[in-house]
Amino acid sequence: MLLTIDLGNTNLTLGLYAGKELGPHWRLATDHQRMPDEYGLQ
Repeated sequence: MLLTIDLGNTNLTLGLYAGKELGPHWRLATDHQRMPDEYGLQ
């Protein structure tokens, strides 16, 4: 299993790969006023 993370100016994108297959993936809006624990609660 491979966790991929793309940190952009407007989005934080996470994805899990099992081999060459993309499994669950998430996209969160980046907000510079948010605390790190707030992202964990989403």
